[in-house]
Amino acid sequence: MRLSVVRHAESVSNVRQVIQGARTCEGLTERGREQALFLARRVELDHADDPITHVYSTPLPRAVQTAEPVAQALGLPVEYLDSWRYPDYGSADGRTWREVYAAFDGAYPALYPHRPLAEGAEPHSEFRATVEQALTALSERHPGEHVLVFGSTENTLAVNELLLGLGPDARVRTKPAVDHTGITTWDLTPAAWSPTNQRAVLMRHNDSGHLPDDQRHSRFRVATELGG
Repeated sequence: MRLSVVRHAESVSNVRQVIQGARTCEGLTERGREQALFLARRVELDHADDPITHVYSTPLPRAVQTAEPVAQALGLPVEYLDSWRYPDYGSADGRTWREVYAAFDGAYPALYPHRPLAEGAEPHSEFRATVEQALTALSERHPGEHVLVFGSTENTLAVNELLLGLGPDARVRTKPAVDHTGITTWDLTPAAWSPTNQRAVLMRHNDSGHLPDDQRHSRFRVATELGG
């Protein structure tokens, strides 16, 4: 299976630097909707040489609003998978990242992947487990196919950590850039000799060449501690 993981376009939550989960997500900004159209044109062109067979998204409005123009351009429906979702941040939902981090006993949350970020939140290690379930389900459903999945920064980073064999505390040492609508593509091939029974080959990471130069990571993305 070829798996392309795409971060959503610019959202209201990014501009406001607020955690917005399923309960509070306000969707994309106007610029974000334009970015989704740039992405749709790009993917439609790529599709001619490397056909995409399925489009999945987390249920978050900002991810769905990014996926829909792409799916429409490809003539495919947007599909959903219970395990492919945004993290549950519990009582942090609707609060600013700065506020939530300040309340985390003055410590850096990435140092404590098994500890909830806030009351009622799931630890990063538990969220990774759901992403792993999604990867397994997609691999079993779509062997030999090219699947496009939309999510947030947390989804892309969790996929990378899992396929690179990194531990849940990997964010302490490394955090790859993930632009709005950045595409990360992995080839997952069966490998009986591998402990995971497959080999993952990273084909590209954070490809946002379809966006105008001033909207890519180095000049555009508002830095966050963790999410997006």
